[in-house]
Amino acid sequence: MSKVLLIDDDTTVLGALQAVLKSKGYGVVTATNAAAGLAAASDGDFQVVVTDWKMPGTSGMEVIRTLRATRPRLPVILLTGQESPASV
Repeated sequence: MSKVLLIDDDTTVLGALQAVLKSKGYGVVTATNAAAGLAAASDGDFQVVVTDWKMPGTSGMEVIRTLRATRPRLPVILLTGQESPASV
């Protein structure tokens, strides 16, 4: 089974993404902040990480930088709820 790591501080978004992915047969692990997500990424065998861009503390961009250094082949998808790049 393919495993997906979801990182987002919005639990509503996490729940919705988790429900959709599980209904499609994916194994899903969630984290509500970057630190927990990075810890899970270092411990788990994930095929992809989906992270929010804008989170309190460590941003999604920092998650990507850290994962590029530690797991360079792990695909990462960056999500944002911002309506435009100027909003970020």
